[in-house]
Amino acid sequence: MDFNDMEKERSITILVKNTAIEYEIMMIIVKLRRLLSDDEKY
Repeated sequence: MDFNDMEKERSITILVKNTAIEYEIMMIIVKLRRLLSDDEKY
């Protein structure tokens, strides 16, 4: 595996981690919105 392959693999790993973090943040926001909307109904 040469340097270019290692760089590609590294950039893919960083991209996957960032995507996972963004997904988790989105899920937290969705849950918070549901909680807030439930509070407003009562």
